[in-house]
Amino acid sequence: MFPAAFPGFFYTREWIFKTIISGAYRGIRIGVGIGAVVLGIRTILGLERGIFGKA
Repeated sequence: MFPAAFPGFFYTREWIFKTIISGAYRGIRIGVGIGAVVLGIRTILGLERGIFGKA
């Protein structure tokens, strides 16, 4: 019943999922990737103190 009442809703929903949400998802993935690389570099250089602050 809902598709018959609002026929353009599903096209709008697909556009939102393909453009807006995929861009936000891409940004989150880039941020996570950069954070992982920085954390790896800090760990290799010995600058990361860990969860309790001890070396």
